[in-house]
Amino acid sequence: MPLAQKPHRPKPEVELLRRERISFEEAEKLLQQSLRPSKSNEQAFLEVPGSFLVSFRNIPPVVQSLSDDWVTWKLKQRPLESCFVEVTGRLETHLHPVFLADLGMGLRGAAGFLLHRWVDELGCIPLGFVELKPASTHAAVVAESPYVHFLMQFRAVGFLPRKGDWLVGKVSSTQVSAGMNVTILGLLNCHVRGSNLPQDLKFCEKTKRWLDTRSAGEDEEGVAPDRVWLKLLADPLVDRMNKHGTLAPELRCELGWPTEDMSDVLKEARAASRNGDVVVKREKPDRTSTASAASSSKRKRLQEVKEEQDEEDAAETPARSPAKGGRGSGASGRGGRGSGRGAGRDGGGGEASPAPPSEKKAKKEKKEKK
Repeated sequence: MPLAQKPHRPKPEVELLRRERISFEEAEKLLQQSLRPSKSNEQAFLEVPGSFLVSFRNIPPVVQSLSDDWVTWKLKQRPLESCFVEVTGRLETHLHPVFLADLGMGLRGAAGFLLHRWVDELGCIPLGFVELKPASTHAAVVAESPYVHFLMQFRAVGFLPRKGDWLVGKVSSTQVSAGMNVTILGLLNCHVRGSNLPQDLKFCEKTKRWLDTRSAGEDEEGVAPDRVWLKLLADPLVDRMNKHGTLAPELRCELGWPTEDMSDVLKEARAASRNGDVVVKREKPDRTSTASAASSSKRKRLQEVKEEQDEEDAAETPARSPAKGGRGSGASGRGGRGSGRGAGRDGGGGEASPAPPSEKKAKKEKKEKK
C-alpha cells in the first residue's frame, strides 16, 4: 500500500481496439493532421511534461521523411502490403490534478511513453498520435491519492515492418568501419555489417564515410550514397530485458545494391509477393479437405463399432429365444428363465438349459479377436 503523503501512480495498461493497414499517403496525411496546431503555436503544441518531449519533437522529421522518401515511391515498385498501420486503442490514464486545467498537455504527457518504441499490445511502433481524448466524462480518485484515474482513447499511426519487406532510408552522417548506419524515417537506426556490404563500397578513414568506388577515378575516392534500399531479414527484434521498453527494436537488414537496379528488383519482389498470396489462398481448401477426411474417418469408425455391436446382439439372440415360452412353477416355486419355461405346474423345476459348448467357444474367440 502506498503512503498517504505519496501519490500512487500504477503502471498504465494499453488495450488495442482496432488496427488496419494504410498506404504511405494516408500515413503522411494523418501525421500532418496531428501537426496542424503547430502552425499557430508550435511551442504550446509540443509542450509536454517530462522526458517525452523529445519523442513529440521527433514527429516532424518523421513526416518529412515520409514526404521525401516514401510518398515518392512509385506505385509499381511498392510492396503489396504497406508497413504503416492506423491503430485505435485505450489507455489507463493516471493524471495529476494540476493538468486538469490543461487537459491536452496532460494527455500528451500520459501517452508519450508509447511513442517510438515497440508496444506489444499494439503490435507496432507508434510514430505519432492523430487523436487523444478521454473515453468518457467520468473519472475516479482512489483513497488519499491526488491522481485522477480514467480511460483515454487514442488514434495513432504505427510502423509495422515484417520479414521480407523493402524499406527506404538515408545513410547516416555518423559512420563506422564495422558497417553502414542507415536511418529509417529519420527515427530508427539500422546497422548493416561490413561483411554484408558489396565490394564496391569502401570505408574512407579520412572522411569517415562509406564511398561508392565504381565511378571513381585514380585520384578520386568515390561518391557517398545518400538514399539506399534495405530488405528486412527478420521481424523486428525487441529487447525483452529492458524494464520500461523504451529502446527501439533492432532491424536486421541487407543492403539493396546497386541502386540503379533497384527498380527492377522491387518490381520482381512485388510480383513474387503477389504469387505468394495466390499460393496461400490455394492452400485453404486443403485444410478443409483434411478436416473433412478426418471427420469422415471418425464416422466410419463409429459405424464399424455399431455394426460389431449389432452382430454381437444377433449372436446372443438364438440362445435367448427359447425363453419366450410360458413360466413354469415347478416343485420349488417359479421356474427359472430359459428353455425350461412353459413346462406348467407338472413340468418340474423349470431350470434354464445350458448353452451348447460350440456357442461358448465362438463367443470366447470373438472376444479374443476384439
